[in-house]
Amino acid sequence: MAKQSTKKQVLYLPTHRFEGRQRIVPYIVKGINEVDSLLGDLNAHMIIKLHFVHRHENAALASALKDFTNISVLDDETTEDIYPLLRSTDILIIDYSSVYVDYLLTTLPIIFFPFDLDDYMARERPFNFDYMSITPGPKCWDWHGVALWIKRFCEDPTPYLEERLRLKELFHEFDDGRNCERVVAAIKELLSGLKDHNSEFAYETAVRTGQH
Repeated sequence: MAKQSTKKQVLYLPTHRFEGRQRIVPYIVKGINEVDSLLGDLNAHMIIKLHFVHRHENAALASALKDFTNISVLDDETTEDIYPLLRSTDILIIDYSSVYVDYLLTTLPIIFFPFDLDDYMARERPFNFDYMSITPGPKCWDWHGVALWIKRFCEDPTPYLEERLRLKELFHEFDDGRNCERVVAAIKELLSGLKDHNSEFAYETAVRTGQH
């Protein structure tokens, strides 16, 4: 049996900018070399997965990071669904995506990297909640700050734990892994009600038209 990797896994999921019309790679690569060096020291690895509307930038990002040994780029051809990755992720880095809400179920550390927060809110879209109060983790504005928190969370994952638990309780009524069963049961109940309604409607129509 193959020995399980002891490397810490870091996952960075930047969300889209203007549905992919604004390039994001130049912002991602600026100063990221500091993180690559740190990851090597920490025996950790970071995966970057762009939003699918930025898939046309995957090649440019991979080229910019080709000499890095501790950061890799995951494209849509390799993995379309990022959710299986969450199960093996020790630290999530994110900006505005709601994926972190699902990751809260793990109670593991989250680093928020809203490097363009003011511009995003002014030009892209408003938020449904106050960003600062609904994001249970450090807010970093450059890769230097992100690197510091990667190091800290690798050493101790408990900072911000109480906030993560509080937001987990806010967003998730259940955490028993049976939500798919609940969805299927709800769909069956709706379909059953629709079938009964259609049968009743057909009967009433037949009575009105004298076909019964």
